[in-house]
Amino acid sequence: MCVRLPGSPANQLLHYISLYSWNSGVNLTARTVLLALTLVLVPLWSTHAAAQAKTLKLAHVGTLDGAIGRGASRFANELRAVSAGAMDVQIIPLAALGGIRENWAQLQAGSLDMQVIDLSAISLLKEAAHAQVSLLPFIFADQTHFRNFAESRLLAELLDPVRQATHIRYLGIVEDRSPRVISTTTTPVTTVADLKGVKIRVPPHPMFIEVFRLWGASPTPLPASEMFMALKSGMVDGEDNGVINLVAGSNIKVIRHFTPINWNRSGVAAWISEHTWKTLTGEQRQWIMDASTRSAESSRLDYDQAMETAMRELTESGITLHEPDLTSFAKAAATMEKAYEGTVWPAGLAASVRALR
Repeated sequence: MCVRLPGSPANQLLHYISLYSWNSGVNLTARTVLLALTLVLVPLWSTHAAAQAKTLKLAHVGTLDGAIGRGASRFANELRAVSAGAMDVQIIPLAALGGIRENWAQLQAGSLDMQVIDLSAISLLKEAAHAQVSLLPFIFADQTHFRNFAESRLLAELLDPVRQATHIRYLGIVEDRSPRVISTTTTPVTTVADLKGVKIRVPPHPMFIEVFRLWGASPTPLPASEMFMALKSGMVDGEDNGVINLVAGSNIKVIRHFTPINWNRSGVAAWISEHTWKTLTGEQRQWIMDASTRSAESSRLDYDQAMETAMRELTESGITLHEPDLTSFAKAAATMEKAYEGTVWPAGLAASVRALR
């Protein structure tokens, strides 16, 4: 009977040689040689095994406690688990390697292995402009609807030519985002009219800027890492974000009004350079896909509880919740769909996305 011992192969080698040398009648001189040989072989074997471990360099522009940072950590932990430590992830957060566009360029060049960022962010590349359809206000009824899209054949067909043109491969959602809302420091918002002239921090994406312009606000694109100081200093009057991020970070200290318009549903996606993908073995690729799938599943399980907890913490913090007039927001945004349909994205695509509900 063969019993598999715990520990690394090197530790198992040490055990077996030691066991043999002491229990098989080997004389003292031979026993000494065997143990000395073990002391030489084990470090060499351990060094060789460490050298065989594949480490992926993953960059993101988020904070450590936000959805992007949580998605990066979730994926990295799952990859270590499914590969039993044979693959690791070096996470470089806070836009240390540049913004979203710079990270896309690094993936295209093969100088960066991975990026985690919202699914819609791929639309910053001209080859994927049609993915802006996912940022159309109120196109997703709920998070399940968004998930249906993120895991659909429709999205796969949209992104396959993008992969071929940009050398960036979509792996899947690794962290669910809470729906995007409006939260402000001083100005209560219930209708579109209340947003007139209000400086709202938005992600640096043309679609976000256009949405808030249509709503009469003064959109101010800033990276997530600068949001708290912008709110605290009065550089901006509010933010476009989700409740889970709000309560997890420092912004809750300065936000006083919260309006759940839930205009966009999304999730943080994992992306890998096709250059990196081609260097991986079949087993390594499978580990990455398994880690992505497991991240998606665990995030889905955590989502409802995270939303419930965040809303409770929000109300306990003393922030005032305002019931929005969603009709006024939807009406103002309708002009965007008319303008973009058949130009930015193919005619009928928005209807196909809605049908996935």
